[in-house]
Amino acid sequence: MNSTTARTKVWPWPVRFAHYNLLLCLPLLLLTGNMGWLYWHAALGLWLMAVLLFRVTYALMVTDYASFRSLLYSPIASLSYLWSVIRAKEVQPYPGHNPAGSNMVLLLWGLLLLQIGLGLFSSGTIFYQGPLAHWISFELSLQLTDWHKQMPGVLLVLIALHIAAVLWTQFALKERILKAIFVDGEKEGQFATGRLDARAMWIALSIAMLLLAVVVGLGYQGGFWRLIP
Repeated sequence: MNSTTARTKVWPWPVRFAHYNLLLCLPLLLLTGNMGWLYWHAALGLWLMAVLLFRVTYALMVTDYASFRSLLYSPIASLSYLWSVIRAKEVQPYPGHNPAGSNMVLLLWGLLLLQIGLGLFSSGTIFYQGPLAHWISFELSLQLTDWHKQMPGVLLVLIALHIAAVLWTQFALKERILKAIFVDGEKEGQFATGRLDARAMWIALSIAMLLLAVVVGLGYQGGFWRLIP
C-alpha cells in the first residue's frame, strides 16, 4: 500500500498498553525464572497478571475492535484465511485482528493466565514458595510447579509463531501492522473508528487492581512477602 492510503484508528491505548507490557515482561520473566531470581519473577508475574486481567476485562466490556467479540472466529475461518494468504499472498484487510491472529490472541491470553495461576501456587526451592503456595498442600504445589516449568516451552513456540505472523503481515503483505500495534493503533483502510471507552477502562482497571490486591493480601497472610530477603 502506498503512503497516501487512508488510516483509521482501530485500537485505543488499552490495547497498546497490553502490547508494551507483554513485550517487556515476557523476556524478563523468562530471564528471572532461568536465573533463579524468583522474587523478581513473582513480582513481574503479578504485574503481568494485572495487565492481562485489565485487557481481558476491557475486551469483555467494549464492542469495537478491542472487544472480545471481535476476536471470535471459528477455526475454519482461521484456516481459510491462512490458505488465502499462502495462495495469493494478498488478502482483504481486517480492521482488527484477522481470524488466525484472533484465535492466537485468545489462546495466548488463556495460556498466559494459566501459567501465572500455576506460578502463584508453585514452590521453587526451600527458600521460595509462590504467593499462594501456603494455601494448598505441599504435594499439590510441587505438581503445579512442575507444570509451571513445562509451560514456557509451549508458550515460546506459540509466541514465536505469532511474531512470525506479525512480521509476515508487515513485510510480505505490506501492512504496517507494527505501527498499529505499538505506536498509534491505526490500520490502513477505511473502517469505523475504534474509540476509547473511558467507563469500561476505569472499571477494567479497578477490577484488575482489586484482584491484584486480593492476591497480594492472601500472599501476605500466607507469609510470602515476609520471606523476601
